[in-house]
Amino acid sequence: MNKKLILLISLVHLIFFTSYSNNKKQAFLNLFKNAGTINLTKLKYVSDNEIRDAIGLCYYKQHLLTVDYSIHNKFITIINLENEKITHQITRGRTTHRLLSPRPIVHNYANNCLTIFDDRLAKMINYDLINSKLTEKKIYKKIYKRKLNFIGSALPVDSTRILMDGVFSKSEKKYLIKNINTGKSTYFGSHPKLKSNKTLTSGECFLSMPGTFTIHPSSQKAVHASYIGSLIDFIDLSSEKKTINRKEYFTPKIEITSSKARKFSVRRFEYDQTALVGCRAIKATKDYVYALFIGNEYIPCGTKITKEMKAKQQAPTLLQFDWNGNPIQRWSFKIDIANFDINPETNEIYVMTKNNFNIWRGQL
Repeated sequence: MNKKLILLISLVHLIFFTSYSNNKKQAFLNLFKNAGTINLTKLKYVSDNEIRDAIGLCYYKQHLLTVDYSIHNKFITIINLENEKITHQITRGRTTHRLLSPRPIVHNYANNCLTIFDDRLAKMINYDLINSKLTEKKIYKKIYKRKLNFIGSALPVDSTRILMDGVFSKSEKKYLIKNINTGKSTYFGSHPKLKSNKTLTSGECFLSMPGTFTIHPSSQKAVHASYIGSLIDFIDLSSEKKTINRKEYFTPKIEITSSKARKFSVRRFEYDQTALVGCRAIKATKDYVYALFIGNEYIPCGTKITKEMKAKQQAPTLLQFDWNGNPIQRWSFKIDIANFDINPETNEIYVMTKNNFNIWRGQL
């Protein structure tokens, strides 16, 4: 076949895949009839020296907290919004009062405190925040068996129950509620049905579409949003039989590239060229759910980013849903956002930028 013809066919394929991905994204965003832009003001007293390698952002009692993996071997960076002071707390280690691999710190409404989940230690810790200092309130040790389960996210529902998503040795379900007092485990919810060249195991379905949780302040509802594609589960926790209102806007196609089974029966896989990055973060208030939707084409790890690829990247969009999963409004940003949280009393939004980890403030 003529080389020019091969090049033309490849270019047509690239244009088709790109436009198809953009069409999926735009169709999703068009569900939100009301649109606006959030103007942000940078907190000038927060510089790159304070926050360098952070994940998550949590607003709590006039403070912002983020898990930072690079500052003085201490994990938690705390920004006092009133006196503009910044401290770094919680040291690395395996002993009782230390952490090894913490996930983002969250506002625990049910217990009026802060909570952090450590994947490698399989434990969860509740903290009070007194005079800008974290003080341990309660420690939940070994909330699951790491050798038998793979946990994506874990959040406290209330004083006794923990909600997790993952791959479980005793069930093919997607979610687990563990009662810490009784030890009772309740499994529920299905993994997404993904298009693939082979039949997928539950482990492959889970690891190809991991996500992030948020809990309603009443502890009666939860939401789980996927990092890849756009699948959002609105979960009713109020009864023994958990019900899920699943919004499956689009999911990627998965190609299995290896026949060798790995831990939890996961083979090597790749996303197709139409895969989009989904929700980077999700937060909740009493009335609404807010999701930080990326919508850019998925770029595999290790890929060298070109100028053309950077030029195609667009800033994230903040999406607002009600608790029934209905789209309400969307807001755009002029800068790339890594994470956010909202002061529910004032509707102020705090965001953390992706590359230099600066903090900005705006108003919904």
